[in-house]
Amino acid sequence: MRITRIENSKHVQERVLVFLEEGDPLRITGHELLQFGLYPGMDLSPQLVVQLQAAGQRSESRVKAAQLASGRMLSRKELTDKLSRKGIDPDTAEETADWLESLGADAFSGCAALETMKNMQALDQQVTIRSAMNAKNREEIEELAKKLVM
Repeated sequence: MRITRIENSKHVQERVLVFLEEGDPLRITGHELLQFGLYPGMDLSPQLVVQLQAAGQRSESRVKAAQLASGRMLSRKELTDKLSRKGIDPDTAEETADWLESLGADAFSGCAALETMKNMQALDQQVTIRSAMNAKNREEIEELAKKLVM
């Protein structure tokens, strides 16, 4: 499958839409855009499409979890149940709960997670998405990724 275009979502601020020749667009973040080195005209294997879908769902789950946990304290079970009801795969919901714990979100109060998500979103919004969407090939994407790591 070939990427025909990449653009910011008009409805979800931190989302990037990757349009393919066939099927629905992939919904990812600017982080995945750089991580996978995506650019218009790139050919994607079916395995890479599956990996991108999983990465997109992981990011969506983390954003939802941070939002849920920032409202009130939640138990791990409450958080995973709420994520599952919002359409997140149960395994991804468990992985997301692990991620929140790794950030030090005590009792999933979300403060640390929300601050981390805000920082990640700011980076995505200011640098990653705009630059990566204008990249014409993998070399430009790799150069952007190196600048972000330094």
